[in-house]
Amino acid sequence: MPDEVVPDLMRAADVFVYPSLYEGFGLPIAEAMACGCPVICSNSSSMLEVAGDAAATADPKNVMALKWQLLRLAGSPKLREQLSQAGLRQAKIFDWKRTAEASLKVYEQAARQTPVLTAEKLA
Repeated sequence: MPDEVVPDLMRAADVFVYPSLYEGFGLPIAEAMACGCPVICSNSSSMLEVAGDAAATADPKNVMALKWQLLRLAGSPKLREQLSQAGLRQAKIFDWKRTAEASLKVYEQAARQTPVLTAEKLA
């Protein structure tokens, strides 16, 4: 799908299911939450950190656990709304400006702690 239609699809969805086995971060989870879409995601890797308490989780290798979460959300408009609202709050944590500022701080700290190599030190 083209990137520009993904937010509309997520806003129209009843639930976003992301049973990934491993993620470095889990950006699709944060994107779905920012769109107000209730999320079911894996209970492993970085996904728990991204989702916080704003998503239903399951073992991605356990089909029955995923099915149970899907049925649970499908049968409860109230739970979907609770997860939608919690997801909107959780998504605010992941701000590009804040991410860039935090990254810059890490690079500045690393630069202060890493000795600068000069031609004399290499000789």
